[in-house]
Amino acid sequence: INNLDPILEKAKPQIEKKAATLLKQPVELGKLSARIFPSIGIEIDGAKIGLGDETASIDKALLNADLFGLLKGNISVSKFEINGARIRVRKTVNAIIIGGANLRDEESVEASPIENPAENPAENSIENQTKNPTQNDAQVINSQTKDAQTQSTKTKDSAINFGVSEANLNNINIEFIDESVSPAQTILINDLEARITDIDLSQKGNFEIALDLLGQGSKNLKLKGGLKGKVEGSFLPHMDLNIDIDSISLAKLKPILAAYGANPKGLTLGQELSAKIELNSLAKTPSGKFNIDLSKTLIQFEEIFKKASGETLNLSGKLAAAPNEELPLAINGSVIQLGANKINVSLIGSAKKPETIKIKSSSFKLADLGKFIAQLGETKPQGDLDLDLAVKPGKELIINGSTTINNVSLNVLVPNKPALLVEGLKGKANFNGNSLKSENLQVS
Repeated sequence: INNLDPILEKAKPQIEKKAATLLKQPVELGKLSARIFPSIGIEIDGAKIGLGDETASIDKALLNADLFGLLKGNISVSKFEINGARIRVRKTVNAIIIGGANLRDEESVEASPIENPAENPAENSIENQTKNPTQNDAQVINSQTKDAQTQSTKTKDSAINFGVSEANLNNINIEFIDESVSPAQTILINDLEARITDIDLSQKGNFEIALDLLGQGSKNLKLKGGLKGKVEGSFLPHMDLNIDIDSISLAKLKPILAAYGANPKGLTLGQELSAKIELNSLAKTPSGKFNIDLSKTLIQFEEIFKKASGETLNLSGKLAAAPNEELPLAINGSVIQLGANKINVSLIGSAKKPETIKIKSSSFKLADLGKFIAQLGETKPQGDLDLDLAVKPGKELIINGSTTINNVSLNVLVPNKPALLVEGLKGKANFNGNSLKSENLQVS
């Protein structure tokens, strides 16, 4: 097996050149050595990708290759594994920079320092290999030798093929710096692990990814699923995807949201959130479902609404996608649970332009809602409501449907006067567009 090491070192410039072409980045490899256990492959002791401060570095890499191909000086890589890597991505207003190269401008990608084998064949050819005239590899002539016979000998580069079908990544650390916002934001992705199989967009590939992102503990973001090609007319690929978010720190998330203008004035978020999301666009009709748990999250909007950490708030529902829409998402059969109350909500139309929002709830307890809305809590409400409403958003809010009032009691607050107690309110409120009509309204 040691006899393979000189072959690999001889082929290293070609491997670097092939990798640089695939990655569109300069590639510099450390020592190459052959390995036969637990699998046949090429070990790479260290590697650098790119130039400048954004250079990515790899501690160890293993390329699984065919033994008989290696013995012939041909390298066919079907699987690879990376153990330990550090990558910095820097985003500016006009550029996304990795390894000194701007991914938004292919012309700015700096050429690999590895020489073209046709320009320097003495360094890039493997000795004692005869050119097969049926192959498409360019013939190279060793112009540096004084031996006429050697000069006329035709040799070939190693055949290198990166038809990768499986990848394993371990302990990958990514630093994303966004200088396009103010103040600039740094987002750390730590200890990423990934396993990707069947890498071929003509058939379904599978992936499992786990990483640390804005979390309190280890591996708080997990993704699992499969993908196949791209949905025509949509930015989404055909895929099924399970996203499991466990305890993202809102203290870390809040300044990021603020920098991107996604932190509404008056809104306070604290503690953490968790979520589970499933998407499936492999079927003819894309679909999905979600479950977002905000029970550990402190949520407060000015002095109007406050939900303390530990109070139940859960959002769940089903998604239906229309691939040709700009925002291909509609929500059906969702449930919002706040404290002891549950509300069923459905969007008819798309999430971007809902035509109608349907709201239903049975025995909606006013006393429980009063725990979250301060002004309502001051009235000390009792009793419950049955909601069956259809709301049409627009310049004018149109409400249709009804609300049944079941034995409601509350204190009506009057300025500078004692509160007026209303007890045993029963009946029905009917909404018809812009009008409201009571039905059998009674007060005991």
